[in-house]
Amino acid sequence: MDNLYLTNTVYENERNRIILYFSKNPFSTKSEYVEKEKFFPEINIDLPKDFLQKILSDFRKKINIEKIKENLCKITSKNYKILQQCAKILSLATSKNILLIEPERQFLIKRNWSYYDVFVQVNRNKINKIRDYDVTNKAIKEYLTNIDDFSKKKITPTITRRLMLSNLLKVKPEYNIKNDEILNILFENNFFENRLVLKNKSTIDFSKKNELIKNTINMDFSNIWAYLLQDDFYNISYETINCNCCKPKELFSTNTLSSSLVEVMFLNNGTYFLSKNKEWSRNYHKNNSCKENRDNYKKTNGLREYPVGPFFKNQKEQILLFDAVRLLEEKEITLTYNNNNISWFCEKKESFVSKLIHFIKNKLNQIETSINLSTYANYSKNINSLELENNTNFIIYITQYKLLTDLLEEIPKFMLHRNTKFYDPEIEKAIKSIKLETINKINTDNCRLIEQTEKISTKSIGFVNKVNSYFIKINLPIPKLITN
Repeated sequence: MDNLYLTNTVYENERNRIILYFSKNPFSTKSEYVEKEKFFPEINIDLPKDFLQKILSDFRKKINIEKIKENLCKITSKNYKILQQCAKILSLATSKNILLIEPERQFLIKRNWSYYDVFVQVNRNKINKIRDYDVTNKAIKEYLTNIDDFSKKKITPTITRRLMLSNLLKVKPEYNIKNDEILNILFENNFFENRLVLKNKSTIDFSKKNELIKNTINMDFSNIWAYLLQDDFYNISYETINCNCCKPKELFSTNTLSSSLVEVMFLNNGTYFLSKNKEWSRNYHKNNSCKENRDNYKKTNGLREYPVGPFFKNQKEQILLFDAVRLLEEKEITLTYNNNNISWFCEKKESFVSKLIHFIKNKLNQIETSINLSTYANYSKNINSLELENNTNFIIYITQYKLLTDLLEEIPKFMLHRNTKFYDPEIEKAIKSIKLETINKINTDNCRLIEQTEKISTKSIGFVNKVNSYFIKINLPIPKLITN
């Protein structure tokens, strides 16, 4: 039996069905097998069923509203255009940011299929996907078979990227995807698969560009942070932050996040403290009274950041758990245990973000093995490095490795970006607190650090050495050094 590639999917709105085209040649317009299936697209929304029935009463004969769980409903329609109208009405009426993706992609997500997946025809009316198959590499090589060596070297990276993204994102191969759309589509797919709903629409945020600081050692931590979002560490994602199953019974439980706000009582008069979270302390200064007192304290003590305070004996206040731990040790406060603002992560279910990171890591390990084997095989035959760089297999592996490495680094940045529909302030607080906690675990000597998003600058060689040994100890990559 011949292997068949999934080369195209088409949704027929009037017939309410998906048509799938399979071909022996991944780039052929001719199909050896066609499958047709009824398919009803859907959207998920966090509103009560009775409310949805009222607001969408004009469509009651054309849609089905099903309660999935408390305050989560699925709206299904035989007609995608009707579903688009419903989504628009709900968005305008409720200001909800509704995730609606095209039917072809919905179908592939539900089936766990994608373009260039390989199938085998079992009988006249049945087809099975082949698991653990080297999906895109074989397709790329088949495409390049009859192309001359000069052209092959030139187009291999483009073809590799195009096919790999098509398979990874479940979008059509001819889709001209841009770099900033990759994670958006990946997150759309995972939100749909896990029945997650978007937060309300975010506001535009303009980020400052990082600058290298002269006469310092500049380190880029962007290759680190994604690993800490895995279930091996903090398991941070939209469905695992403040889950219903793992709320800490004690304040200092293993899954309590240091971004939690805890109520404390101060033991002395006129207490100020320097928060390790500079952004939080700036917001405190901006939004609380006694600004003049803090201004004077800052000037008198030659501080670079605003202090938090002043507080007086028996005064109760909510502060970051991260700061509360230190103030407890210094006997400046006691805990009131009236902690309604604690945050935590799930310890029972692995998040989709963690699964995505594990998937990318595994792919990178496989590609890295292939690169090493390819390099060893060529050098053992006394083939020089220039010939190796012109080798089609080597170009494919390097292109894939670069794409996935960049993607891995972008995940935390994407989750922190306020201009996307996936922005969630709880996620932002959690990731920023993880970064802060990690750096402060290393910086035990309180070296002066200049922090800029992913980059940290310092003049301390000792801090750099501690950074390297810390990440080796927890089996993570070492941050990248950046030259001035």
